[in-house]
This record gives sequence, C-alpha cells and structure tokens, in this order.
Amino acid sequence: MDEVSKDTNENMTPVNSVNKEDCKVALKNGPIHDFNYRERVVAFLDILGFKQKVNESSSSQETTVRICSALNFLTYDYKQYNSFCSSTEAFVKSGRRVTAFSDSIIISYPKNEETMIFLVLDVMLLQAHLADLGFMLRGGIALGQVFHSGNIAFGPALIRAYELESKAAIYPRVILEKKYLQEYSYDLQYLNPGLYSIHPNLNDIDHLVHLVREDHDSLFYVDFLLVCGQGTINKLLALCEEMLSSTDEPSEIGKINWLKNYIHRHERRTIKNQDMLQKGL
Repeated sequence: MDEVSKDTNENMTPVNSVNKEDCKVALKNGPIHDFNYRERVVAFLDILGFKQKVNESSSSQETTVRICSALNFLTYDYKQYNSFCSSTEAFVKSGRRVTAFSDSIIISYPKNEETMIFLVLDVMLLQAHLADLGFMLRGGIALGQVFHSGNIAFGPALIRAYELESKAAIYPRVILEKKYLQEYSYDLQYLNPGLYSIHPNLNDIDHLVHLVREDHDSLFYVDFLLVCGQGTINKLLALCEEMLSSTDEPSEIGKINWLKNYIHRHERRTIKNQDMLQKGL
C-alpha cells in the first residue's frame, strides 16, 4: 500500500464508531428533525390506468396535456379549486400535506373534528377533477399514527390506507375504514358552517355519513359524484364505453361496470330527490 493510501485509511472513521450524538445533531439541524408519529387522518390514492396513459402520451399530445393537468392539480393552493368549488383555504391552514409519486398520492391532515371532514371533501373534489380529465381514482382512508413531512410519509395508519386501496377497494372507489366513521359524531353546521360554501351540492349535508355510500360488500366509499356536474358524468360514461370496447379482462370489465352502476344509482337518486322537491316533500 502506498503512503497516501495508508494515510487516508488511517484517518477514516470506521462505520461502527460513528458518534451517535453527532447523528442526533445532524438530524436536529437538518430539514426534518422531528420523527415522532402524530395522530393524523390519511388517504392513499392510486390513479387507475395511469401507466397506460403515460405510454399513450408518447404519440398523443392531448394525453400528455391531460397527464400534466392531473399532476399539476396536486400542487394547487386551494385559493381556487377550478370550477368545482369556492375558496377552501381552511384546508391549507389546517395542516394539509400531500406527497405524489408516479401514479400514487398521499394526503394527510392532523386529526381533529374538522380535518376528518376536510380529508373526505379533499378526496371527493380531487376525484371529481381527475374524472373530468378522464382519470379514475381508487384508494383508502384511515386514521391513526402517521409521520408525514415533505416527501417522507410512513406509519401504521398509512399502511392501513394502502391496504384498503390495494386489497379491498377493487373498483374505482375510495373506501373508509370503519374506525373512521365510528369516531366521527359531529354536526357539520355547528362544526364549520363555511363548509357549505365549498360546493352548492353540499348545502344540505350535515354529517360525514352523507358524504359516503355503503356498497354491496358493506364497505363505505366517498360519494364523489355529489360534486360532479352532468358534463363530468357524461365524460365518465363515455370513458366507460371506450374502456369496455378495448378490454376482455374480466377484472377490468368488473371495475368499469361498477362505475357505470354507481353513476346510474346516482342519477336515479338525483331524479328522485328532484321529484320530492317539486312535490314539496
């Protein structure tokens, strides 16, 4: 070994003798210095068919624009949520955090009475906007211990949200764990009257349970069509027909048919509610 190499190696600190106090100081002075879990409400979301859209984008400028619009939307500041709702600055002020990577999205808030509603509304409005761009979401919502700072997110509740998305949701729906509904028992009008101004279709909503629907498998999912206009619903129906004509996969057909049935149930409820209003019931 030459003299230079010998001197360099002699002055190197062995890995197993790194000073733990130095590590603590480095973490404390770094961009993330608090690795403690916090009680948060969290959603793990997956953009269905995203990889296929990315592959298509190489030969379609329209698809490229739609992908960019969808991903760019995740960085909005809530001062204006396009045409879907009015100002929702309370979302940002309440500690909302978002991490997006590839076709997955994590959204979380510190857990309290308001943010349990904020997260459901957040997901609902995100589903509506991406549906208008031709994308569908599947996901899970949970509550519990989560660490979420910048691009780093982990924790037991996030794992449960991920498992709800990957193992239970199956269809283009965002489902809530039972614990989430069991822990919420607040009147929205008393809690935050301003929530009614987010979207006109939410004027009569007075409880979290009215923002979700129970499915045939007894799972509850976010009823995002509540904030979708007829134009978006028509786009979704056209997308369903387009997808049905291009696949023979039973699992894919099942997902598409679930969405079609959800839309038809929503339309029937809307007609029924309109009839009741006209009759003064």
